[in-house]
Amino acid sequence: MSVIISDDFLQTAKITPQEIKQEIAVFLFQKAKITLAQAASFAEINRIQFQHLLASRDIAIHYDITDFEQDLKTVDAKQKWQEFINQTYGSCAKDPLTRHEELPMEIREELL
Repeated sequence: MSVIISDDFLQTAKITPQEIKQEIAVFLFQKAKITLAQAASFAEINRIQFQHLLASRDIAIHYDITDFEQDLKTVDAKQKWQEFINQTYGSCAKDPLTRHEELPMEIREELL
């Protein structure tokens, strides 16, 4: 679905297309209809910029136990990946990978 906002309306409201997107994103985020990431994406700014926009308006960031648990899973996954890298780093140092010479290629028929 697309929503068209006329240039006349934007001029009357003295607002730019970028600002109207931010206003919609803030409104929907404040009503808990979209996530912070979705709001920032809709507003076409990064998450930090969107957080600053919210802070400038004294709007709290929704962060519940589900968000916290998801963050913990992400941190845990990154830690496990780092442990894997630390354990396997240099494992081929004594037996480095080598690239063998390529065999000659035979041209069977010319491409036109």
